[in-house]
Amino acid sequence: MEEKNTIRKKKDDMDSGWTGLLLESVFKGIQSSFDGALNRVHQAVHAFTQKLARRVFLFLFAFLGLIFLLVGLAQLLSTAYRFPGVGETLMGAFILLISLVLYVFNRDDRSSRY
Repeated sequence: MEEKNTIRKKKDDMDSGWTGLLLESVFKGIQSSFDGALNRVHQAVHAFTQKLARRVFLFLFAFLGLIFLLVGLAQLLSTAYRFPGVGETLMGAFILLISLVLYVFNRDDRSSRY
């Protein structure tokens, strides 16, 4: 009777060994595919944040240049008309006019989508 128990035990060890190797290879495959997907997501997020940072920097730099340009034009207009504040008033009206035009065109785009 002792022999039957030892034979069954050896057979169970062999089955669990093959099963263990199979499960281990399956789990390693799943882990490597998950790690690859995670790495691709990490790289995509990194590339997106770099592009976003560049665009924000360029936008702020362009905005700063536009401010200096408009202030300079306002001073030139004030000097040309020899009346204090007329350049700033004209530039403010010009910016409001551009904002109004952009608002109207942007509103028309939204209403045509729906």
